[in-house]
Amino acid sequence: MTHAESSGLQALIDYCQQKGRICPQPTQWNELYELLPDKRSVGVSWEPPLPFILAAWWDTPLLLKVMRFRENQALPAKRSSNGTLTDKNARSPDVGR
Repeated sequence: MTHAESSGLQALIDYCQQKGRICPQPTQWNELYELLPDKRSVGVSWEPPLPFILAAWWDTPLLLKVMRFRENQALPAKRSSNGTLTDKNARSPDVGR
């Protein structure tokens, strides 16, 4: 990952965590996840891992939500394809707490 890509990823994460927020609300998080390239099933799970939505949203501690969101955003950055995600998230005001 280049320095510019790393900076862009950190800017996205910083934006999503401004004002006490920790990650997008479930609907917006799922929309971002759907934009990720090269999702694939690996055994009984997915790469990158699925976002915490539906019942998992309510049963997941905040720290795990932060870690999963960062993991979801880091994979496309490693693959040099996070521009779409950055553009989409910058327009989304519905980021959760």
